[in-house]
Amino acid sequence: MAKFKINNTSINYYYRSPELKIGLGAYFIQLRDLTINKKFFLDSEAESASNKELADGGLINAFYTNWDQQNMGIEGSIELALGRGLSFTGVVSAGDYKNISRPILKVFDKFSTATAAHTIYLKEYYIPNTPQFVSSAGLKYELRRNGFLTLTLSYIDENYVEPNSLRRTVVGVKGVDRNSELYSKIISQEKLPSAISLDFFAFKSFYIYKKYTAISLGVNNILNSKNLISGGFEQTRFDFTDKNVDRFPNKYFYLQGINYYLNFSISF
Repeated sequence: MAKFKINNTSINYYYRSPELKIGLGAYFIQLRDLTINKKFFLDSEAESASNKELADGGLINAFYTNWDQQNMGIEGSIELALGRGLSFTGVVSAGDYKNISRPILKVFDKFSTATAAHTIYLKEYYIPNTPQFVSSAGLKYELRRNGFLTLTLSYIDENYVEPNSLRRTVVGVKGVDRNSELYSKIISQEKLPSAISLDFFAFKSFYIYKKYTAISLGVNNILNSKNLISGGFEQTRFDFTDKNVDRFPNKYFYLQGINYYLNFSISF
């Protein structure tokens, strides 16, 4: 079994009083010598590409080796009592999550003996589908007996799609001028739009006939925004012949519009 190394350093500060709670933290994490499995299908139209090993037109079993990643950032939280059962909470996290090596992609055709190994130029690319900036602000109201209400506004930014490794090879940019707009489009990593969500949650418990009973209600995305993208990826299919980046467009994951759930529980 392949082994990988983890270097983890963090520092945290906490302050607590009846009216105010504060948390501050910073972290630095390095993951080295990762081995990651990836299965995908290479389109048969890629047969005309200059590199037959990457353009086999079949189901591919691949392994990334010597992959190093680095995650570092700061975090902060605050909880402030406003009086009469009302309090304010705030959370912010800002990070920098990147690849810090050029991994080797080892490719195996599942239906033949064809194999290949290629250097993937992913150094300095962002870790995909993980917002590097997240913040939220909310109000919490404590009910007089065994319950509370919360209203939370969340904001995420600096979220990137998963890159297609085959585009970040020598073959992917072969014949393309390094100073051209096309070269930039081939190797650039798409940044997703920022997103805002407003959510509500209510909880109330009762003690009826010596039985504990609770009811909760959650309503997410109250603003009913249906164009919020939570993540995405570049297709592994790529036009090696004409280098048309738009031929196989990126795929995206969208958050649901307004949705809710109601939960009722009773203990016996």
